[in-house]
Amino acid sequence: MGVIMRNAERCGLHRDGTVFGLSPYETEKRRRVWWQLMHLDIALAVRSGSMSLTLNARWDTKLPLNIEDEDITPDMRHSPLERERLTSMSHCLWTLWVVQEQRSFRHADGTYLGFSWAAEKSLSRAEKTALVDRLEAGLNKRYFQYCDPIRPLDVLIQIRGRSFICGMRRLVLQTLVQNSKLSEVPASDREELLDICMQALEYDGALQNTPSIAHFRVLFRDYFQWNALAFVLVEARRLFDKPITARIWTLLETVYKSNRGLYEHLGDRRKSHAIELASAAWRAREIYLTQHSQHNQHDTAHVVRKPAFLMELEAKLHQFNGGTGSDAPNKRRLEGEDSTGSGSAKRLQPHNTMSAEDVPSHGLDFNQYDLGIVDDIDFDAFDWAFWNTVQ
Repeated sequence: MGVIMRNAERCGLHRDGTVFGLSPYETEKRRRVWWQLMHLDIALAVRSGSMSLTLNARWDTKLPLNIEDEDITPDMRHSPLERERLTSMSHCLWTLWVVQEQRSFRHADGTYLGFSWAAEKSLSRAEKTALVDRLEAGLNKRYFQYCDPIRPLDVLIQIRGRSFICGMRRLVLQTLVQNSKLSEVPASDREELLDICMQALEYDGALQNTPSIAHFRVLFRDYFQWNALAFVLVEARRLFDKPITARIWTLLETVYKSNRGLYEHLGDRRKSHAIELASAAWRAREIYLTQHSQHNQHDTAHVVRKPAFLMELEAKLHQFNGGTGSDAPNKRRLEGEDSTGSGSAKRLQPHNTMSAEDVPSHGLDFNQYDLGIVDDIDFDAFDWAFWNTVQ
């Protein structure tokens, strides 16, 4: 991809066609090619754990126009006016606009903030929130206000765009958590982060379960908000006796029913560790509900029933362990189990980032990689080890 980008620059695609006096038709073609290459370059950089070298380079190719293909012809001398509604280009355009807008984010001294600005320690929370608000306002003005709920592509833009904003707000708050001990984070911030993470998972559920956009799933099958799931599971374990916990477990059931890939390829440590956290969270709630029912013998609302999806997950993990050597580094155990599958182990095992050797060579599903370049711009490697220490 790097060679392709360098060749594109040699062809001058990084300069807007108007600079060379090209026709509107040729200019528009060049814009579409450049921005598509840019999007692919960013996505592949994220997948490989690196940063696009072109992203913050000096180039001035403008965004493609918000028009239909029939609005422009080779013999036109003047660019057509953009349509003041969503077009067939809009699904691509809103993601490209997000990239373009963030290229304009600057420090007070005029230097680039870069695309990791949400985790930038030199920025205050208020400054980061203002930038997210700026992105949301721009998306509302340019795209969301025109979304028609009976048009499937509009529905997709609305859900994915809202999910992106939710993901950015999560990233801002998550940075506060990661920069300090979780016990020292104000309860209000922790509650807000939990609410945002739950919203993120609800948007994922909407993507997976909305019938009208089912045929668009190929566009987002590589995306899942792992950090949001991790924090919800951590809080489910801590808030075992709170009213919100019932809502959390209903949400978790929806998440797992909507994403069958979460049951498969447990060599992906994100999935196996998620099962561990879910099992530990339910165990804490089970103990509480049992004790509560013992003190309130006439209260039938607190009958302990382990969710069916969790029982299936635990069975999948036991099956995975049974087919994995006892000394294998990716073998996972539930809390309370020893190496034989029973016993009284007290802590979850240390968890490292998935290595290349752990990635299956076949049968990859949409949860295998977190490619969320436009929905959740987070260039840090997902690290379960952090979430294993925040409890």
